[in-house]
Amino acid sequence: MRRRVMSPQTRLALRRGGRRTGPHRMPLVRTHIADRVRAEEIMVRQRALAVRIAMTLFSVIAMLVASVALLPAPWSYLVLLTVPYPLLLLLSHKGVRSAEAVDEAGKSP
Repeated sequence: MRRRVMSPQTRLALRRGGRRTGPHRMPLVRTHIADRVRAEEIMVRQRALAVRIAMTLFSVIAMLVASVALLPAPWSYLVLLTVPYPLLLLLSHKGVRSAEAVDEAGKSP
């Protein structure tokens, strides 16, 4: 006979009604059509921004790999230790600021 082993917290949560199934699992939010359309437009613009940032990140990583291959050993280690983190920090800062700008531009007047 197989026995299910679970923590006491999980057992209590399941007893209280965790893992609900059916339509009552996640309440539907009824919004106005204009709000829904505006939210979808913002989401599309932010998704396009995320794709551009991902492509920029890919190109930064490709350039780092190329620079390691082209530079002599001591310099390539120096590049790998000093360059990636400031670049990633700048890229993340730019991405967050751009996403906030898209969000602010899409708010209702």
